[in-house]
Amino acid sequence: MSPLLQICDQWQRFEHFLLTAHANPDGDAVGSLSGLANLLVRLGKTGHILLFEGLPVRFSWLNLPWPVVSHLPTNFEQCIVVLDCADLDRLGIDMAARLKGHELINIDHHTGNSLFGTLNWVDPGRSSVGEMIAMAARSLEMPIKGPLAEGLYLAIMADTGSLTFSNTTPQTLDVIAEILANGLNQDDFQAKMQRQWSLQKLCLHGMAMQNVSLRANGKIGIIRATEEMLDQTGAVQEDCEGLVEYVRRLRGVIVAVSLRKVKNGVKFSMRTWGEVNVQAVAAQLGGGGHPNAAGGHINTNIAQAEELVVQTITSYLTNHRDAKT
Repeated sequence: MSPLLQICDQWQRFEHFLLTAHANPDGDAVGSLSGLANLLVRLGKTGHILLFEGLPVRFSWLNLPWPVVSHLPTNFEQCIVVLDCADLDRLGIDMAARLKGHELINIDHHTGNSLFGTLNWVDPGRSSVGEMIAMAARSLEMPIKGPLAEGLYLAIMADTGSLTFSNTTPQTLDVIAEILANGLNQDDFQAKMQRQWSLQKLCLHGMAMQNVSLRANGKIGIIRATEEMLDQTGAVQEDCEGLVEYVRRLRGVIVAVSLRKVKNGVKFSMRTWGEVNVQAVAAQLGGGGHPNAAGGHINTNIAQAEELVVQTITSYLTNHRDAKT
Protein backbone atom coordinates (compact mmCIF):
# COMPACT_ATOMS: atom_id res chain seq x y z
CA MET A 1 0.00 0.00 0.00
CA SER A 2 1.33 3.45 -0.91
CA PRO A 3 2.16 5.96 1.86
CA LEU A 4 -0.79 8.10 0.75
CA LEU A 5 -3.25 5.22 1.09
CA GLN A 6 -1.76 4.15 4.43
CA ILE A 7 -2.13 7.70 5.76
CA CYS A 8 -5.71 8.02 4.51
CA ASP A 9 -6.49 4.73 6.24
CA GLN A 10 -5.03 6.11 9.49
CA TRP A 11 -7.13 9.24 9.17
CA GLN A 12 -10.25 7.16 8.80
CA ARG A 13 -9.49 5.17 11.97
CA PHE A 14 -8.61 8.03 14.38
CA GLU A 15 -11.14 10.46 15.83
CA HIS A 16 -8.86 13.13 17.35
CA PHE A 17 -5.91 14.86 15.65
CA LEU A 18 -2.98 17.12 16.44
CA LEU A 19 -1.59 18.94 13.38
CA THR A 20 1.66 20.89 13.42
CA ALA A 21 4.31 22.35 11.09
CA HIS A 22 7.76 23.92 11.22
CA ALA A 23 8.64 26.92 13.35
CA ASN A 24 8.03 30.33 11.72
CA PRO A 25 5.40 28.76 9.46
CA ASP A 26 5.10 30.10 5.92
CA GLY A 27 2.15 30.06 3.54
CA ASP A 28 2.57 26.41 2.58
CA ALA A 29 2.76 25.29 6.21
CA VAL A 30 -0.22 27.34 7.42
CA GLY A 31 -2.29 26.76 4.28
CA SER A 32 -1.69 23.01 4.49
CA LEU A 33 -2.62 22.97 8.19
CA SER A 34 -5.84 24.79 7.38
CA GLY A 35 -6.56 22.56 4.39
CA LEU A 36 -5.95 19.31 6.24
CA ALA A 37 -7.94 20.42 9.30
CA ASN A 38 -10.90 21.31 7.08
CA LEU A 39 -10.56 18.01 5.23
CA LEU A 40 -10.62 16.08 8.51
CA VAL A 41 -13.64 18.05 9.73
CA ARG A 42 -15.49 16.78 6.67
CA LEU A 43 -14.64 13.27 7.88
CA GLY A 44 -16.21 14.10 11.24
CA LYS A 45 -12.90 14.43 13.12
CA THR A 46 -11.86 16.82 15.89
CA GLY A 47 -8.48 18.18 16.87
CA HIS A 48 -6.01 21.00 17.54
CA ILE A 49 -3.40 22.87 15.51
CA LEU A 50 -0.09 23.18 17.34
CA LEU A 51 2.01 26.28 16.63
CA PHE A 52 4.15 27.02 19.65
CA GLU A 53 4.74 30.63 18.54
CA GLY A 54 1.09 31.07 17.58
CA LEU A 55 -0.52 31.73 14.21
CA PRO A 56 1.32 34.49 12.27
CA VAL A 57 -0.85 37.59 12.11
CA ARG A 58 -0.65 37.75 8.31
CA PHE A 59 -2.62 34.46 8.14
CA SER A 60 -5.25 35.36 10.74
CA TRP A 61 -7.92 35.60 8.01
CA LEU A 62 -7.78 31.87 7.29
CA ASN A 63 -10.76 29.75 8.27
CA LEU A 64 -9.23 27.39 10.83
CA PRO A 65 -11.85 24.97 12.15
CA TRP A 66 -9.82 23.93 15.20
CA PRO A 67 -8.17 25.95 17.97
CA VAL A 68 -4.51 26.90 17.64
CA VAL A 69 -2.55 25.85 20.74
CA SER A 70 1.02 26.63 21.79
CA HIS A 71 1.63 23.53 23.89
CA LEU A 72 1.01 19.81 23.60
CA PRO A 73 -2.40 18.67 24.83
CA THR A 74 -2.19 16.12 27.64
CA ASN A 75 -4.18 13.51 25.70
CA PHE A 76 -1.97 11.66 23.22
CA GLU A 77 -4.69 9.25 22.17
CA GLN A 78 -4.75 11.05 18.87
CA CYS A 79 -3.16 11.05 15.44
CA ILE A 80 -0.21 13.48 15.21
CA VAL A 81 0.52 14.85 11.72
CA VAL A 82 3.65 16.93 10.99
CA LEU A 83 3.49 19.00 7.79
CA ASP A 84 6.15 20.72 5.68
CA CYS A 85 9.02 19.75 7.99
CA ALA A 86 12.21 18.16 6.65
CA ASP A 87 13.47 17.26 10.11
CA LEU A 88 11.77 17.03 13.49
CA ASP A 89 14.11 19.69 14.90
CA ARG A 90 12.54 22.19 12.49
CA LEU A 91 9.59 22.24 14.89
CA GLY A 92 11.90 23.83 17.44
CA ILE A 93 14.26 21.95 19.73
CA ASP A 94 11.88 21.87 22.71
CA MET A 95 8.92 20.71 20.65
CA ALA A 96 10.96 18.08 18.85
CA ALA A 97 12.11 16.64 22.18
CA ARG A 98 8.52 16.37 23.39
CA LEU A 99 7.30 14.64 20.25
CA LYS A 100 10.13 12.11 19.99
CA GLY A 101 8.89 8.67 20.88
CA HIS A 102 5.34 9.35 19.70
CA GLU A 103 3.89 7.92 16.51
CA LEU A 104 3.95 10.61 13.84
CA ILE A 105 2.70 11.00 10.29
CA ASN A 106 5.28 12.98 8.28
CA ILE A 107 4.02 14.71 5.11
CA ASP A 108 6.62 16.77 3.30
CA HIS A 109 8.11 17.74 -0.08
CA HIS A 110 11.64 18.79 0.94
CA THR A 111 14.69 17.09 -0.54
CA GLY A 112 16.67 15.34 2.20
CA ASN A 113 13.75 14.73 4.57
CA SER A 114 15.03 12.64 7.49
CA LEU A 115 11.98 10.31 7.42
CA PHE A 116 11.37 10.87 11.13
CA GLY A 117 7.77 9.66 11.08
CA THR A 118 6.18 6.32 11.82
CA LEU A 119 4.52 6.86 8.44
CA ASN A 120 6.39 9.00 5.91
CA TRP A 121 4.93 10.49 2.74
CA VAL A 122 7.70 12.57 1.21
CA ASP A 123 7.49 13.67 -2.42
CA PRO A 124 10.05 16.30 -3.57
CA GLY A 125 8.38 16.25 -6.97
CA ARG A 126 5.34 18.07 -5.58
CA SER A 127 5.23 21.85 -5.57
CA SER A 128 4.01 22.08 -2.00
CA VAL A 129 2.52 20.14 0.87
CA GLY A 130 -0.72 21.86 -0.11
CA GLU A 131 -0.64 19.99 -3.42
CA MET A 132 -0.10 16.74 -1.51
CA ILE A 133 -3.12 17.42 0.74
CA ALA A 134 -5.12 17.99 -2.44
CA MET A 135 -4.06 14.51 -3.58
CA ALA A 136 -5.26 13.12 -0.24
CA ALA A 137 -8.60 14.90 -0.64
CA ARG A 138 -9.03 13.30 -4.05
CA SER A 139 -8.11 9.90 -2.65
CA LEU A 140 -10.81 10.37 0.00
CA GLU A 141 -13.24 11.56 -2.71
CA MET A 142 -13.60 14.98 -1.10
CA PRO A 143 -14.27 17.91 -3.47
CA ILE A 144 -11.63 20.63 -3.11
CA LYS A 145 -13.85 23.59 -2.32
CA GLY A 146 -14.72 26.00 0.47
CA PRO A 147 -12.24 26.51 3.34
CA LEU A 148 -10.35 23.38 2.27
CA ALA A 149 -9.71 24.92 -1.15
CA GLU A 150 -8.76 28.31 0.29
CA GLY A 151 -6.07 26.79 2.52
CA LEU A 152 -4.63 24.69 -0.28
CA TYR A 153 -4.69 27.61 -2.72
CA LEU A 154 -2.66 29.66 -0.22
CA ALA A 155 -0.20 26.78 0.24
CA ILE A 156 0.36 26.24 -3.47
CA MET A 157 0.59 29.94 -4.31
CA ALA A 158 3.11 30.52 -1.52
CA ASP A 159 5.53 27.79 -2.57
CA THR A 160 5.26 28.32 -6.33
CA GLY A 161 5.60 32.11 -6.30
CA SER A 162 2.00 32.36 -7.53
CA LEU A 163 2.70 29.68 -10.15
CA THR A 164 5.87 31.34 -11.49
CA PHE A 165 8.54 28.98 -10.06
CA SER A 166 9.89 25.91 -11.84
CA ASN A 167 8.22 23.60 -9.30
CA THR A 168 4.87 24.47 -10.92
CA THR A 169 3.90 21.33 -12.83
CA PRO A 170 0.89 20.31 -14.92
CA GLN A 171 -0.34 18.43 -11.82
CA THR A 172 -0.10 21.66 -9.80
CA LEU A 173 -2.13 23.54 -12.39
CA ASP A 174 -4.69 20.74 -12.42
CA VAL A 175 -5.28 21.23 -8.69
CA ILE A 176 -5.56 25.01 -9.16
CA ALA A 177 -8.03 24.47 -12.01
CA GLU A 178 -10.20 22.29 -9.76
CA ILE A 179 -10.11 24.90 -6.98
CA LEU A 180 -11.17 27.66 -9.37
CA ALA A 181 -13.83 25.50 -11.00
CA ASN A 182 -15.27 24.90 -7.53
CA GLY A 183 -15.79 28.60 -6.96
CA LEU A 184 -12.82 30.20 -5.24
CA ASN A 185 -13.11 33.98 -5.61
CA GLN A 186 -9.63 35.18 -6.55
CA ASP A 187 -10.34 38.88 -5.88
CA ASP A 188 -11.56 38.10 -2.37
CA PHE A 189 -8.67 35.71 -1.72
CA GLN A 190 -5.98 38.11 -2.96
CA ALA A 191 -7.44 41.00 -0.96
CA LYS A 192 -7.26 38.93 2.22
CA MET A 193 -3.77 37.58 1.51
CA GLN A 194 -2.12 40.73 0.16
CA ARG A 195 -3.64 43.39 2.40
CA GLN A 196 -1.81 42.32 5.56
CA TRP A 197 1.04 44.82 5.88
CA SER A 198 1.42 47.23 8.77
CA LEU A 199 2.99 50.68 8.44
CA GLN A 200 5.86 49.38 10.59
CA LYS A 201 6.55 46.60 8.08
CA LEU A 202 6.50 49.05 5.18
CA CYS A 203 9.02 51.28 6.98
CA LEU A 204 11.26 48.29 7.80
CA HIS A 205 11.34 47.15 4.18
CA GLY A 206 12.14 50.67 3.01
CA MET A 207 15.01 50.96 5.47
CA ALA A 208 16.35 47.50 4.57
CA MET A 209 16.28 48.28 0.84
CA GLN A 210 18.36 51.40 1.41
CA ASN A 211 21.13 49.22 2.82
CA VAL A 212 21.34 46.44 0.22
CA SER A 213 24.85 45.44 -0.86
CA LEU A 214 26.39 43.30 -3.58
CA ARG A 215 29.18 40.77 -3.12
CA ALA A 216 31.18 38.43 -5.36
CA ASN A 217 31.26 40.87 -8.29
CA GLY A 218 27.53 41.42 -8.09
CA LYS A 219 26.54 37.75 -8.08
CA ILE A 220 25.37 37.75 -4.46
CA GLY A 221 22.84 40.30 -3.19
CA ILE A 222 22.51 40.87 0.57
CA ILE A 223 19.63 42.51 2.45
CA ARG A 224 19.59 42.76 6.23
CA ALA A 225 17.12 43.37 9.06
CA THR A 226 19.10 44.37 12.14
CA GLU A 227 17.92 44.85 15.70
CA GLU A 228 18.38 48.60 15.22
CA MET A 229 16.07 48.57 12.17
CA LEU A 230 13.39 46.68 14.08
CA ASP A 231 13.67 49.06 17.02
CA GLN A 232 13.57 52.19 14.86
CA THR A 233 10.54 51.11 12.85
CA GLY A 234 8.64 49.25 15.57
CA ALA A 235 8.47 46.20 13.31
CA VAL A 236 8.45 42.60 14.55
CA GLN A 237 10.19 39.45 13.31
CA GLU A 238 7.25 38.42 11.17
CA ASP A 239 7.59 41.69 9.24
CA CYS A 240 10.95 40.50 7.85
CA GLU A 241 9.23 37.95 5.61
CA GLY A 242 9.70 38.67 1.90
CA LEU A 243 12.81 40.84 2.16
CA VAL A 244 14.90 38.38 0.16
CA GLU A 245 12.63 38.74 -2.88
CA TYR A 246 13.78 42.34 -3.46
CA VAL A 247 17.42 41.43 -4.07
CA ARG A 248 16.39 38.44 -6.13
CA ARG A 249 15.20 40.95 -8.72
CA LEU A 250 18.54 42.74 -9.07
CA ARG A 251 20.22 42.44 -12.46
CA GLY A 252 23.27 40.17 -12.27
CA VAL A 253 22.42 38.64 -8.88
CA ILE A 254 22.26 34.85 -9.00
CA VAL A 255 21.94 34.23 -5.24
CA ALA A 256 19.80 36.57 -3.12
CA VAL A 257 20.35 36.47 0.63
CA SER A 258 18.44 38.01 3.52
CA LEU A 259 19.85 38.11 7.04
CA ARG A 260 17.82 38.98 10.09
CA LYS A 261 18.74 39.08 13.75
CA VAL A 262 16.73 36.72 15.92
CA LYS A 263 16.87 35.93 19.61
CA ASN A 264 19.70 33.39 19.47
CA GLY A 265 21.57 34.29 16.30
CA VAL A 266 20.81 35.07 12.68
CA LYS A 267 18.24 33.59 10.34
CA PHE A 268 19.32 33.47 6.70
CA SER A 269 17.22 32.94 3.60
CA MET A 270 18.52 32.33 0.08
CA ARG A 271 16.76 32.51 -3.27
CA THR A 272 17.82 31.90 -6.85
CA TRP A 273 16.16 31.56 -10.24
CA GLY A 274 17.71 28.13 -10.80
CA GLU A 275 21.35 29.00 -11.41
CA VAL A 276 22.51 27.56 -8.07
CA ASN A 277 21.20 24.78 -5.83
CA VAL A 278 20.78 26.87 -2.68
CA GLN A 279 19.46 23.86 -0.77
CA ALA A 280 22.92 22.32 -1.09
CA VAL A 281 24.52 25.59 0.03
CA ALA A 282 22.18 25.90 3.02
CA ALA A 283 22.89 22.29 4.00
CA GLN A 284 26.57 23.20 4.46
CA LEU A 285 25.43 25.79 6.98
CA GLY A 286 23.13 23.41 8.84
CA GLY A 287 19.99 24.53 7.01
CA GLY A 288 17.82 23.14 4.26
CA GLY A 289 14.97 23.81 1.87
CA HIS A 290 14.56 23.54 -1.88
CA PRO A 291 16.93 24.02 -4.84
CA ASN A 292 15.63 27.57 -5.47
CA ALA A 293 14.66 28.55 -1.91
CA ALA A 294 16.47 27.59 1.26
CA GLY A 295 17.57 28.91 4.60
CA GLY A 296 18.68 28.21 8.13
CA HIS A 297 20.07 29.61 11.35
CA ILE A 298 23.59 30.62 12.36
CA ASN A 299 24.48 31.23 16.01
CA THR A 300 26.47 34.45 15.56
CA ASN A 301 25.99 38.15 14.77
CA ILE A 302 24.89 39.52 11.40
CA ALA A 303 28.34 40.63 10.23
CA GLN A 304 29.90 37.22 10.92
CA ALA A 305 26.90 35.40 9.48
CA GLU A 306 27.16 37.43 6.29
CA GLU A 307 30.83 36.53 5.81
CA LEU A 308 30.13 32.86 6.44
CA VAL A 309 27.20 32.77 4.01
CA VAL A 310 29.13 34.65 1.30
CA GLN A 311 32.16 32.37 1.69
CA THR A 312 29.97 29.26 1.46
CA ILE A 313 28.16 30.49 -1.67
CA THR A 314 31.42 31.59 -3.32
CA SER A 315 33.03 28.24 -2.59
CA TYR A 316 30.02 26.45 -4.05
CA LEU A 317 30.22 28.53 -7.22
CA THR A 318 33.93 27.77 -7.54
CA ASN A 319 33.48 24.02 -7.03
CA HIS A 320 30.36 23.58 -9.16
CA ARG A 321 31.18 24.69 -12.65
CA ASP A 322 27.70 23.67 -13.78
CA ALA A 323 26.23 26.63 -11.88
CA LYS A 324 24.86 29.09 -14.46
CA THR A 325 26.92 32.09 -13.51
